[in-house]
Amino acid sequence: MAHLGLTGDFPMPNRADLMSLQTITGRKDQVSTKTNKFSSMRTISNNLATTDIQGAAPKLHGSQQVNKPEFINANWDIDRSGPRALHIGLYKNETNLKTGDIQGAAPQIVKFQSKRQGNDPLNPSYNLSKVEVRASTPPKFIRDAMAIDDIDKTRPKADAMAGRATRDVMKLDDIEGTRAQARHKPRQ
Repeated sequence: MAHLGLTGDFPMPNRADLMSLQTITGRKDQVSTKTNKFSSMRTISNNLATTDIQGAAPKLHGSQQVNKPEFINANWDIDRSGPRALHIGLYKNETNLKTGDIQGAAPQIVKFQSKRQGNDPLNPSYNLSKVEVRASTPPKFIRDAMAIDDIDKTRPKADAMAGRATRDVMKLDDIEGTRAQARHKPRQ
């Protein structure tokens, strides 16, 4: 049996096949997103992550764990060892901003409701809205705001001299010489 050499058994690797000779970019690692509107890059690359491999990370001993619960100054298990709540919440259900009892207030995502009926475009029939015209109601008479007859002393007094006969001071027919004489007297 002949000894197999490297040249005969496997093809020669390319530069991209060698881990030590290639650079892992965001495009190869699928951490970049590029669309017509935006492009983004994730800050964490999962290329060399070993969190899913059991035993790949060093073991943290009990003294090095930072997420341990501390019970040194904890008094939550002792009743009335802390200050009272300043604002005590209500125990009743608050329904002032809920609209579940109102018909049509919630969106109907799945359902599509329509009252349209099938229509023939060559012979359409329209259900036009109808209105009943009624006579307008005259406004109710409350009072006449300009009538003040019922209030005392709102009218002027009756003139005491209105019934007496007075002399017309512009009438001068009874005085001789107060009229102009006609200069020309036509023949008779």
